[in-house]
Amino acid sequence: MLFWDKQLKSVISTLEKMDQTQRFAVAMTSLGDVRSIFDHSVRPMASHAAYRFFVAAFKLLSSVCTTSEISRAAAQQHLDAAAWVESAPPGVWDMGVALLLLLKRGGSTLSADDVLEIMSAAYQVILHVDVISKLAEEVAESELALLEMGSKACVACINGQLRHVTEISGDQLARGKEPS
Repeated sequence: MLFWDKQLKSVISTLEKMDQTQRFAVAMTSLGDVRSIFDHSVRPMASHAAYRFFVAAFKLLSSVCTTSEISRAAAQQHLDAAAWVESAPPGVWDMGVALLLLLKRGGSTLSADDVLEIMSAAYQVILHVDVISKLAEEVAESELALLEMGSKACVACINGQLRHVTEISGDQLARGKEPS
């Protein structure tokens, strides 16, 4: 996460300037970018309670037209259905963090820090699926940062998140320098 932290540090001021609709759009596009990777890693466990929760949560969040249309009752129904099990595949916990925060806030009270937390959790899905789950043993944070920089999926996720913030905000300064 050290690599992600360095790359996305520049967007907090841009997120603070955004309205709720823009923040919700950034959060949803960040989650949407990782959904295919997440679905691929979790689909073999389609009967898993966490998978059913995520499918329902994505459907709920993707179907709303505005942030105010997210029903607190519907969100609570999905939260109540969440059952975190130790046997969950890589990325499940991180996607859960992102979705739970988005459902809890209902999109209407997302702060810049909330959106950054959702973006971070979305990135962590990629990090866990593409890097951490393939490690034989725990590594130091500095070594993990090197592995992140070498991961095409991690770099693509960061570039995508920077691009979304830039496009949604219209702020060319938010983009900063893309990692290579």
